[in-house]
Amino acid sequence: DEESEEMNIEGYENELIISSSPRGEECVICYKSIEGKAQLVECPRINCKMKSHIYCLAIQFLNKDSNAILPTSGICPLCRHSVRWSDIIRKQKKSRKKYNTKRRVETDSESDSL
Repeated sequence: DEESEEMNIEGYENELIISSSPRGEECVICYKSIEGKAQLVECPRINCKMKSHIYCLAIQFLNKDSNAILPTSGICPLCRHSVRWSDIIRKQKKSRKKYNTKRRVETDSESDSL
């Protein structure tokens, strides 16, 4: 009974974390909210919706190679496919660029209306 009660508390905590995230973006590794695009990485595979903190995923990828300083590849924790770290970072850079361009356009249009 104590074990099931503990699991219920853990599940409840996860629900709180999900609802506290402004856009519902939650790390699939630590289950905490991902604050800001700089921390967010996604699986480069088209059909995979994996999102995590860059640090969490790097640590997970490095666990298989304790001598490495930077990850080179690993297994996506959601789709279980092998992915290259460079592809993850490339997707993050594209996503951040698109996000920054969108914010710039929104800011410009707000300035125009003043």
